[in-house]
Amino acid sequence: MFVINKTLWRIERVPAGDTCLKRSDGSETVGVTDSNKHTIYLSNRLRGAFLRRVMAHELCHAFCF
Repeated sequence: MFVINKTLWRIERVPAGDTCLKRSDGSETVGVTDSNKHTIYLSNRLRGAFLRRVMAHELCHAFCF
């Protein structure tokens, strides 16, 4: 867990294909930032440099909210 602008956020690793990893158009992705739940969801298949890249991308979304 971490705090951005006095808001507590969390990170959850979820199975690939989990409904949390679906975009509004129905397509699947490997990372999603949910501003309502203050949670970043990441596929549990992510590893290494790609995991760090996706995490950095999702953190940018969290900071924007």
